[in-house]
Amino acid sequence: MTGATASPAGAGRPGGPVRGAEGRVRGGVTCRAGVLLAAVLLLSSCAGGAGAGEGGGGGGPGGAGGALTELSGEEILERAEAALLEVSSVRTSATGTGGLDARLELRVDAEGNCAGHVSRAGMGRVDIILRHAGDAAGEVWLKPDATAWGSGGSPDAAETYADRYLHAAADRPEVAEFVDLCRMDRVSGIDQDQLHSAEREFFREEETVHRGVPVVRVRMEAVAESATVTTTVLVATEGEPYPLHVLSLQETGGMSFRMETELTDHNEPFDVPVPAADLTVSLEELAPGEFPL
Repeated sequence: MTGATASPAGAGRPGGPVRGAEGRVRGGVTCRAGVLLAAVLLLSSCAGGAGAGEGGGGGGPGGAGGALTELSGEEILERAEAALLEVSSVRTSATGTGGLDARLELRVDAEGNCAGHVSRAGMGRVDIILRHAGDAAGEVWLKPDATAWGSGGSPDAAETYADRYLHAAADRPEVAEFVDLCRMDRVSGIDQDQLHSAEREFFREEETVHRGVPVVRVRMEAVAESATVTTTVLVATEGEPYPLHVLSLQETGGMSFRMETELTDHNEPFDVPVPAADLTVSLEELAPGEFPL
């Protein structure tokens, strides 16, 4: 694995595994929603901006240095997106407020391995473990807490499988949304289809400092029939041009949604624990209607 190392937690099953010259692109913005995942999907794909984080890359020929000085807002976000997609691993922390209060904490690597959790106020928390092996689909373990079981599963199933991980192949449709959260091109909050088709304007703003790192502020405004999104991104001007912090404000259908994201621990290896066999239950063992998510 590039950014993750397997760390068995018992006799577990074998795991294998912005763009941002000021310009516009026309189209529409759409969002999907599920019960617990509705807010999380807004965090990861519907907020309309690049992710945020704390720069961890070094300088050198590929670093930002003064290379961003003459670039437009759109060009800076293109550089930031490209730099983030080149990391071997990253930690993302996103918080959404405004009706669909949610939180996402994940560590992801370039091979698709992932560990962390997602939660929504009143709907519970789900721990996520995703491991890949080469070209195989990989395996996923999901651990809903009691609130998540109660909000979507049957009472009997909640009691039977409390504190257990639900185990499945990562290509099962039931777990597809959780697997998508672990894609490197999702952790930044970038949805290529939506953002590249939305009508957008980019504005390069002032240079400042974020957590001790020199940055340039870039603002992107996207408008579609159903939503207006304003995203402000801080991009490192020293070392690699990683996006360091993002604030995204979405107005849609008379509702307001706010997303704030940090990306940290670039290129830092992390453990992908394998739950012990006695702490897991195969998704195939659940009866119809028992899957809580």
